[in-house]
Amino acid sequence: MTAQAHSIQLIALNKLVASPRNVRKQDRKADLDALAASIAAHGLLQNLCVVPTEGDKYEVDAGGRRLAALKQLAKQRVIAKDHLIPCHVVTTEQGIEVSLAENVQRVAMDAMDEVDAYAALVAEGATADDVARRFGVTRRHVDQRLALAGLSPRIKAAWKRGDVSLEAARAFCLVESHAQQEAVFKSMSRPVTHAGSVRARLMEGRMRASDRLAAFVGLEAYEQAGGAVLRDLFDAEAVYVENPALMAELAEQKLAGERDSWIAQGWGWVETSLGQGRTDSSHAVMRLQPEWRDYTDEEEAELTRLRDELDALDAALDEDSIEDDPRWDARDTLAAAIETLRQSARVWNKDLIAHAGVVIAINHDGEAYATLGVVRQSDEKTIKDIRKRLERAETGDDAVVDDEAVASPEPETACGLPKSVIRDLSLARTRAIRLLLARDRETALAVTVAAMIMRTVFRSELSGVGLSASAAHVEDLEALVETRNAILAQVPDDEDEVLDWCNRSDRRKQR
Repeated sequence: MTAQAHSIQLIALNKLVASPRNVRKQDRKADLDALAASIAAHGLLQNLCVVPTEGDKYEVDAGGRRLAALKQLAKQRVIAKDHLIPCHVVTTEQGIEVSLAENVQRVAMDAMDEVDAYAALVAEGATADDVARRFGVTRRHVDQRLALAGLSPRIKAAWKRGDVSLEAARAFCLVESHAQQEAVFKSMSRPVTHAGSVRARLMEGRMRASDRLAAFVGLEAYEQAGGAVLRDLFDAEAVYVENPALMAELAEQKLAGERDSWIAQGWGWVETSLGQGRTDSSHAVMRLQPEWRDYTDEEEAELTRLRDELDALDAALDEDSIEDDPRWDARDTLAAAIETLRQSARVWNKDLIAHAGVVIAINHDGEAYATLGVVRQSDEKTIKDIRKRLERAETGDDAVVDDEAVASPEPETACGLPKSVIRDLSLARTRAIRLLLARDRETALAVTVAAMIMRTVFRSELSGVGLSASAAHVEDLEALVETRNAILAQVPDDEDEVLDWCNRSDRRKQR
């Protein structure tokens, strides 16, 4: 029998205390519940290393976490307070050396070894709940390990030899089909380390739950309609819609529910759009705009009161300069009330809107918005006729303009100037504007961005600017998609405000 064997003694738990010499100072309580559960299920698999101290106490130089787990079990009455613990009794000098060796030489268990161990237990008849309880881990942790155990053998082998990172291996668990896993793995260059790229290829044809249509409909409504949802065990944010067509159908139905209210307001037609564009090619470039009526006395008084209150609040905020001041919320509320009151003074001509319509679409935040005053190409002439009649009525001329007169073009020299002079003046103006934009790069950039937004978002042109821009359907990096969506979410709904939005000084500073 060796000398080491003679030094193993059974010592009562209540005589063991933590040692100030234990070299582990950090993470002493890390995963303590899991360690306690393991000791309760399997017993103490490694002896404590102790040094005799004053009285009949022993200081634990190696095994501090095991001691804490044992104390926890005693407190929970799983074991007795004087439960006998096998301990290796050493001298003080030996205790420091053993503590250092135990902590420095420790090698963490490989994740794949843990995966195989859990899978073996389940294969022998244990449930996932049994494994979680015996090892003191969560059910989700066990499910994750079992999902990794179910990977294609080819990918597991690649993981072990370093051709697939742990994060990428987790991403492959999104689907159970080994054939699909291996097809994606085969298409990627080695080593496979980017989990996002793996998910993107596995989920081709599916819709992310963060998509604007999914946000608009809601996952609960989609699932109630029989739709399936795929959730990543390893990433709570990675949720995918299995049936994008059903989601689009539900979004269309929900948008259609708003159609009747607009028709009741006198609009000639209402269209719903699920695409990125707000109008289609059948719509004319022209758009109707509302008129502004005078405020009533009550509205004028309320508007004055709100503006005075807002000015006073702005002055107080500027003076205090507190970044997280709760009064900023009150300021937002006041500004919203002012804008609501201002918008209430917008009125639409009933004769005109009877020949125009509303396009209801979904923005990037998953909220429905309406583009008002859209005119179809087939109604453009009718709109112009009505406007001419209204203009004549305002001037006191009730004569009805016949279609032929309206259709005939106005003479180009209606202003009284010869064509050559008009041409020269137009050329001079164009040259001056071009020179101004050439010298003012920020304004030129704003005009360019505004033209691109008008073309790709509103499908119309910025007056006076010729620019070709179209949305390229490329599967971009997720970070770029999120950045682009964040910018587009700030684009005003009214296309007449786009250039001002692009040209604002605060917007240029952000760029």
